[in-house]
Parts: sequence; structure tokens; C-alpha cells
Amino acid sequence: ATLPHHAGHRLEVVLEAITQSWTYLKAGAPWQRWAGRIRYVGAIKGQEATHGAAGWHPHIHCLFFLEVDPDPELEQEFLMWLRERWARKIESFYWDPGEEHLKAWPLNRYVGGVGNHRPEGFVSLFGRPHPEHGIRITKADKAGAYVAKMGLGKEVSVMDAKGGRRGNRTPWQILNDHMERGEIRDAALWKEWCQVTKGRQHLGWSQGLRGRLASSQLQLLDEQIAAATPRQSELVVEFEPHSWYALQRAAQASAGEDFGRVACNMIENGGPELLVVVAQDLLRTSEIPGTVRFDPLRRLLWID
Repeated sequence: ATLPHHAGHRLEVVLEAITQSWTYLKAGAPWQRWAGRIRYVGAIKGQEATHGAAGWHPHIHCLFFLEVDPDPELEQEFLMWLRERWARKIESFYWDPGEEHLKAWPLNRYVGGVGNHRPEGFVSLFGRPHPEHGIRITKADKAGAYVAKMGLGKEVSVMDAKGGRRGNRTPWQILNDHMERGEIRDAALWKEWCQVTKGRQHLGWSQGLRGRLASSQLQLLDEQIAAATPRQSELVVEFEPHSWYALQRAAQASAGEDFGRVACNMIENGGPELLVVVAQDLLRTSEIPGTVRFDPLRRLLWID
């Protein structure tokens, strides 16, 4: 779930808008009726914002858990309802110059979904989300494979650490770029992120869901889980740190992709040798100088 934005929107404003909108989406009798129809159990929600040419890009990733797989017609009807409810809320936000504060026009002013009785001259701060981009749903037919393959585990748990898409940067990438290049603008963006998100919840579980899904497993300490994991892994390839960061930037610049995901796919399908070829192509297309090297004895990959 996300909203339209541009470089003039401050992080504080876009995060507040998307937080209020999500609360509205899952509130009241309309949501309760739909929760019953789709046999909703609970959700795990993660919230983040990346930064790019169009400013701060806020978005919410949420895993919905249902008792049964809904039929296609019900699923499509649910999606249409989500998109309309979400769009109405996003479109209701406006800026009050007198109070210098984000406000939302009361949605109970809508009559039958047609017209909103807002005052003449009302200007929506964000406009109406695109029907296909404001809310998107992806089905997880094979949950384990989906979470691992698509990176959804990172999406909802350590979201600030993952790579952005389409040239956008996560806050941690902004900090890393500032460390490498020392640009004042990156320092200002990082400071803005820290000030605005201090005290905000980035990851949340529905009440009772944690215990229902894995009550016994969640009682274990991380060390106990790690000790119980079978030790059948072997080192396939290790990356020189600065080379890893360079390849991350190259993957983002050329394909809007997370290089970690690229590396796993290439190693699985063709081994380190195929990864070297793909990594070299990423450097070339993103115009980053250097030659990718791999030492099979040390299992080390680096950029020369």
C-alpha cells in the first residue's frame, strides 16, 4: 500500500498520511464485515519509506493470514473494496497553512460513495492513488518458497536494511552513501529519517496472531533455534565488503533489484562462475569501473 508523492512532500507528512490511512482501512463495521467474508485471522505489518527522485516513498507491506483460500471472485471484490476505501482516504488529506498541519476531510461527508460535500476550493495534498498502484495484492500459494524467494521475510522484518527499487534508496543506503561520499544532502536525509521515525513502530503483529501461529517456537531464544539448526551448509562464495556494496549499487542502478537475490539465483542455477558473468554485466550497464574476480580456492569474489 502506498500513496502518490513528489519531492516537495516531507517525510513527516507522507508517513503520517499512510499511517492514518491504514488505520482507517482496517477500522469499523465495513472492515469487520470483510474480515468475516474472507475469514481473516490476522496480519503482520511492516512500514517503511525509501527516497528517490520523487522524494520520500512511503509504503506498507502486510502479510494477511486467512483460514481458507478465497475464491477468485471474492478475492477480486475484496481488492476493489480495498482500493476504493484506500483511495478515498488518501484523497481526503489537505494542508492547512494557518496551522501548518496535515488534515483529512471527514469521510462521513461522502454520500453513497458519490460526492463528498467538501468546500469549494478544496485541494487534495496527494491526489487520488492510481487504481493499480495504491493497493496491490500478491497471493502466497506456497508461503515458505514465496517468503524466501521474493524477499518478503526481509520486507516485513528488517525492512530498513533491504535495497530500494527503481533507483530509490533505503535510509541505510543513504547513510552508507554519506559514509563513502560525504554529501551534505545525504546527511540531511538521514537526520530527517531519524528525527521523524523516532518512536514509530516499524513492525507489528495482530493481537493474538503470534501465539496462534507459532506459540511454542516463539518461546525459544535465538541461540536455541540456531543450535537446533542442522549444520549442512558450506561456503560457496564470500564477497569482499566494498565489492559487495558496489554490486548492490550496480544492481539497483541497472535493474532496480536486490543484489543478494540476484546472487542467490545465479549461484543456484549456475554456480559462482555464472554469478561472475552477471556481476560483470551489472557493472558494465551501470557504468561502474572494474573487473569481477573469483578465487575458487578461497571462494572469494571481489572487484579488481
